[in-house]
Amino acid sequence: NNYQAQVKGVCMYGKLNYYIGARAAAEGRRSLYPDIDFCRNPSQICSGPYAFTLMWITGMFVWIEQVQEDSTYSELLDNFVSNSLPVDDRRLVDHVSEVLDGGRNKDERYENFLSSLDALGVNVLLSQDEK
Repeated sequence: NNYQAQVKGVCMYGKLNYYIGARAAAEGRRSLYPDIDFCRNPSQICSGPYAFTLMWITGMFVWIEQVQEDSTYSELLDNFVSNSLPVDDRRLVDHVSEVLDGGRNKDERYENFLSSLDALGVNVLLSQDEK
């Protein structure tokens, strides 16, 4: 399935270019990819020589720019971490899904979330119905 975080829009490519691309290098700042102009050639993210690494970097960039900056996400995460939002209350995962891609693949994201918690050995609060 294709449900990764994706860079979309002129502004996001411009920010990538500013922070890690050709613009950073041109302005004398440290640049991870000084020869890549993300504005002129955004396909380098998926098909250039650094595609694998750039897909991870841009995924993290999208997470930071779109998800972590979202106040509803922050509130839901705080509630989840403090155990006041049971894991079977899907609002956290569903909200992240909405922010990233308009809510496609919510069910699969939720199942992956539960599998990740289980793999990490995280004990989570269940609602009264699940106990």
